[in-house]
Amino acid sequence: MDINIGEGYTNLDLSNQDFSSQDLSDCTFTKCQFAGSLFRSANLTNCQFDQCQFISTDSDNPASFAWATLREAVFSQCELNMVLFNHCQGYDLSFKECQMQGADLSLADFKMPVGNMDFAALTLTDCNLSYANLSNTFLVGCKLANNRMTECLLDFADLSDADLSNSELFNVSARNCKLQGADLRGTQFNNLDLKSLDLEGVRLYYSQLPALVHGLNLVLEEE
Repeated sequence: MDINIGEGYTNLDLSNQDFSSQDLSDCTFTKCQFAGSLFRSANLTNCQFDQCQFISTDSDNPASFAWATLREAVFSQCELNMVLFNHCQGYDLSFKECQMQGADLSLADFKMPVGNMDFAALTLTDCNLSYANLSNTFLVGCKLANNRMTECLLDFADLSDADLSNSELFNVSARNCKLQGADLRGTQFNNLDLKSLDLEGVRLYYSQLPALVHGLNLVLEEE
């Protein structure tokens, strides 16, 4: 099926379609099915996906957005488990209330160079990111609040000054992850390693300190 730039589509089954390298910018998709569809290197700038399915219950073949351009695109209440976003261009990309278990966003580029500086923009809120891969991403100052991120891969991710508040970070892998200045208020975690992570400037509630020092085998007591 041909998709035209800037058009809106509702309740379509577009599963197992190959949209690779196509220009689909400014399109709106509502309650559409995309299980197994390929968007590799496609232009999806400013696209809106609302309540769409990108993997079916009877298939282990998810959609792929690898290398796609997703600048200013929005995914709302979408089923994105195991979907591939690796190497995508995603400045100002947004995910809201999405199921993203096992989704791969590794090596995605969320940066916009301004002069000699790189600014990143990614919004991930109220999503299930358990087992997702965010390794090797530059997410400085990005909004990643109210997410379930159990067993998420954060190796070599730069989350300096990012908003990770009110999230679940149980059993994450965070080798060489940068968290300086990040907002972790209200976030639950169990294995952040004080000996290997630079937590300078991280924002926390006092009630979170016992979980933070757990790895040091200290015992905190009331005075």
